[in-house]
Amino acid sequence: MVWSEKPCNQCCWNGGFKFQDAMRAEHIEFVVTNHQWIENDSLFGDLILPITTCVEENDVVGSNQNSGAKFQGKCAPACDRVGESMSDYEIGVALGERFGVAEKLSLGMTDEEWFKYAYDTNVLQTECSWEQLCEKGYYLYDLADGWDQEELPGMRGFYLDPEKHALDTPSGKLEFYSAALEEHFPGDKERGGIARWVSGGSPEEGWTHDECIGGPRSEKYPLLLLANPSRWRLHVQGDDVPWVREFETMKVKGKDGYLYEPCWIHPNDAAARGIVDGDIVKVLNDRGIILTGARVSERVIPGCVMVNKGSRVDPIATHIDRGGSANLLSPAEGISKHCWGFAVSGYLVEAEKLEDAEMEAWKQEYPDAFAREYDPATGVNFSSWVIEE
Repeated sequence: MVWSEKPCNQCCWNGGFKFQDAMRAEHIEFVVTNHQWIENDSLFGDLILPITTCVEENDVVGSNQNSGAKFQGKCAPACDRVGESMSDYEIGVALGERFGVAEKLSLGMTDEEWFKYAYDTNVLQTECSWEQLCEKGYYLYDLADGWDQEELPGMRGFYLDPEKHALDTPSGKLEFYSAALEEHFPGDKERGGIARWVSGGSPEEGWTHDECIGGPRSEKYPLLLLANPSRWRLHVQGDDVPWVREFETMKVKGKDGYLYEPCWIHPNDAAARGIVDGDIVKVLNDRGIILTGARVSERVIPGCVMVNKGSRVDPIATHIDRGGSANLLSPAEGISKHCWGFAVSGYLVEAEKLEDAEMEAWKQEYPDAFAREYDPATGVNFSSWVIEE
């Protein structure tokens, strides 16, 4: 069984098609997800639990240490709960009751008692009473004495006086060479003491993956895919907002009426592939295929295509996606064998015009994928996937 909480792994992380393979594995008997907006991984769920949004919950909030204004808040629900939705905590405790371990999860405390426990272990108690916080609903921390002289923003102190305001590097200064990396990981071909562009290689030579023009794989997949964060959404959040989808550069309307994720391509690369503006384009590599809509533009350099990350998945078949989610094509391996970090931009692909015959063949072979309800205003939606029982 798999429980995927707040599920958007295949569009926010790397190796999306490999994640889909894992979710389809025969030895996984049951998948549960809980998400307010039925995001991507929910499409693989056998059961989707109704979950509260932040405006339905009784909760406490606070700023992180990097925020400009440091505050604490105690928030009452702004509206009644919708349907049978529960918070993550309530779902956990309810399951704990089934397994006889609820007491170990809740420690016998109510939500309000947990909030008071958090208050009692917070520096806030030295500045604001619990009663004041409950009555007012928020508290802004007092500024430290001399904050305008001592609390310098960013790296201003280092700029003014590098010795007094040293950085947290071994030398206290900006370092272009890491002696620690060379000491602990000598001979690392991907992450040496000096940061540099890795020009290519192969797994046999010790590289984690070959995603560079000039490497062996670029003979078959000669374009670098730049998967930038979109101006229209945060990861997948916002991809289904109707008024945003109306913007010309948000989606490309294909001749079949489907709104495809744009694939920005240079005129020279487009002409060499018989692609014109508005065509449905297959962006592919050995991991699979995503469908996109062509945007032919000088704003993209030759040898590259740009497909912004965060488009919602819409699977046609295994390793074929109509939604145009770029992360599905990204390598599953990390950026170095010695450290984790995902490569979700700058990897090898090819771009091809999708011919009508191939689209028709898919429609014949995968009729269910094309029979799903689709609303151009929102794209893939609740009624496209969810069966209510």
